[in-house]
Amino acid sequence: SQVGGGQEGIFKAPGSEDGVEVLTELLRRSNSPRVHQEVTTLLYNLTFRHPQNQQRVGQAGGVESLVSVCSRTKQLVVLEGATGALCNLLMDPENQQRMAQTSG
Repeated sequence: SQVGGGQEGIFKAPGSEDGVEVLTELLRRSNSPRVHQEVTTLLYNLTFRHPQNQQRVGQAGGVESLVSVCSRTKQLVVLEGATGALCNLLMDPENQQRMAQTSG
């Protein structure tokens, strides 16, 4: 299983097309600041200078999930991770469109 910046892209999770759906779902469903911190940091690292991962996270609802987390938290460390991941995702033109269509 590949994690992060390798050419193969994002790791595969059992029973999932790939692990990114698990991460975006955790952001949507969890109210735990610790979970949000860990997932936003992971998404930041996965998408840093990696266009393939930026596209995949966007396709899995990552833009919407990160915007939602930003609107629900006051935890600075979560906001840092989420906004950093969003900055990475917005390098992709399709993700820019997703952001423009997101209310949050």
